[in-house]
Amino acid sequence: MKRRIFLQSLGAAGALGFGSGWSSAGATVRRPALQPLTPVFDQLPQAMHEARRRSWAMRASWDAATGAARDTAIVEPDDDAYDGLYPLLIGFGPRAERILDQLHAAGAIAADAGLYRTGRAASQPVSNWLAQRLERTAVVMLVIDPDEPAAREEALQWARQLVDDGVYLSVALVLDSQGEGLDPSWRSALGIPVIEVCVGRCGLDTRTIVRAMLPGVPFNRQGLIGVDLLDVRTVLTTGSRAWTTAVNSPSAEDGPTAIARGFANLPPVRPTGVLAWVNAGCDFGIEEFETLLATIHADADDEALCILAPLIDPDYAENERLISLTLIGH
Repeated sequence: MKRRIFLQSLGAAGALGFGSGWSSAGATVRRPALQPLTPVFDQLPQAMHEARRRSWAMRASWDAATGAARDTAIVEPDDDAYDGLYPLLIGFGPRAERILDQLHAAGAIAADAGLYRTGRAASQPVSNWLAQRLERTAVVMLVIDPDEPAAREEALQWARQLVDDGVYLSVALVLDSQGEGLDPSWRSALGIPVIEVCVGRCGLDTRTIVRAMLPGVPFNRQGLIGVDLLDVRTVLTTGSRAWTTAVNSPSAEDGPTAIARGFANLPPVRPTGVLAWVNAGCDFGIEEFETLLATIHADADDEALCILAPLIDPDYAENERLISLTLIGH
């Protein structure tokens, strides 16, 4: 019998048996020995202050409603906001930073998750804030403009630092190159999983492709999709390279056709792993899940590890789908 392993989940449907919770046992407690690097991310103190201010305002409102008392000296971000993972998006290069700004303006990322910017030489307060933020962080995505030499060099420094600090999952998302493509030696020197964005003929811009994958990686909204972070890391490390794209499936198009368009927009590799995130509305159901799973089953390699996860968003219209597809291979 052919062996095929699928790691499956259905959003907000633990009763169906597809969900499980990530155990933090694999992410060891650490004190990051972060040294001042160039670049430093100047907006971190402001972003952290704003996050704490919002957290305090929400708690104060709750306390007023319940009559509870709270020590005003204890103001911490809500641990439930990120399921305890505290993910970070770090942009390298102007194009990457613009995409993060646009995603934040659209409400796709929180203020303290992706407003980190390159800038002046490190100051001690900024370094201290960054060390405190990384101390909580279990997953980091570096968004890199490969056409900027400085961005490539800075990303190398950060990737090494994140590995040294023991961050549970660090991923490099490399934007589509408008030059001659990636230097293989630079890609391998990063020492973390590298996902290359493929725009091709999918009809979507780079920002939309990035946004389509964020709920799965790095945010891993396990309250919705029930996918273990360990599973995601395992799939990403099955190969030496990875490529991602996205397809927008209108209501008139069925899921298998959309999946086929996604595969056609990626390199014709024999995948060792597949990550498929389906951004959909509340009309997404088990039958559609099984149909999409069967489609990936037909296109993936017999030995491939695959995750298919719906990401339920009530703002999506009926039958509207934005599908993120990532192939891992060699």
